[in-house]
Amino acid sequence: MLRTILALAVTLLTTSAASAQLRSVHVEDLTWTEIRDAQAAGRTSAIIYAGGTEQNGPHMALVKHNVIARHVAEQIALRLGNALVYPVLPFSPATADMGRVFIDYKITSAVEEIRARLAEREP
Repeated sequence: MLRTILALAVTLLTTSAASAQLRSVHVEDLTWTEIRDAQAAGRTSAIIYAGGTEQNGPHMALVKHNVIARHVAEQIALRLGNALVYPVLPFSPATADMGRVFIDYKITSAVEEIRARLAEREP
């Protein structure tokens, strides 16, 4: 019984210490000093996820793809353990459609520019 309590206490302390280090993997939730400290602690990968703003029928808001993209990017960052998630790009690399915000397949150049700017600032 004492071993079980001790194991539980160690697990809780380890979990709370890890979560105290970084309260979110989303840079938009963090202060610049938290981002700096996270990078210094080894979070040197950046996840830049493209979502999309487009219609999904009369029953659903246009934000669906961006909500899913934010969640998936967070899960990837948590599993990697060394990544921060930058704000979801709300544009679809596609053609025009009702309610769609698109950027005509040029999203890769936008992502490359964001990557280059982030690389300039890494510690």
